[in-house]
Order: sequence, then structure tokens, then C-alpha cells
Amino acid sequence: MKHRVRRLERKLAVERVSIPQRDGTLSVFTANTFWWQMFLDEVTAAKGEPPDSPLSRALEGATPQGTEQIKALVEAEGGSFLKGAGSDDPREFGTVAELFTDLSEPS
Repeated sequence: MKHRVRRLERKLAVERVSIPQRDGTLSVFTANTFWWQMFLDEVTAAKGEPPDSPLSRALEGATPQGTEQIKALVEAEGGSFLKGAGSDDPREFGTVAELFTDLSEPS
């Protein structure tokens, strides 16, 4: 019995991200799943395709407070994976700021 309790305690100790939904439920993801899917959804959006994942659907159905919580979490952890370096302009999503002079020869 003690082993079962310890195993359940270990399962509960995993970091989770909970997103409150407008219908009163919670969408819960392990932290690893949340960040991995966030990255994949941003890559999908950068390719010009709309993300369609459990996370993107959970974010669409989130309460305003849930949306603010997730935005604060993402910003606290460094912001968007693909956001242009040094820019707060959301139109630069998926772009990389030019840090070096292009030394390639024109063809």
C-alpha cells in the first residue's frame, strides 16, 4: 500500500499547466507537453498554417483570466520561441532579427 501511495505522490509531483475553460472545466497539460506543444504550434503558425492541437484548442476556449495566466507564464519563461529578437512587434512572429551583415555575394 505504501508503494502505491508513493507512486501516486510522484505522479502528482509532476509540474502541470492548467488552463481554465469558459465551460467551467480545466485543460491540464504536463509542463513538458505544454512547452513542447507551444513550440510546435508556433512553428506551425510561422509556416502560415493555423495550429490545431489540444493546446491550441484549450487556448481558444480559455477564460480571459486563463489567457492572461498563460501569457504571463510564457513571458516569465522568456517569451515566444520564434519572436523576433529585440522586438515587441507581434508582426515579427516567426522572424529572426538580422544580427550580422549579409556577406554572401549576389548571384
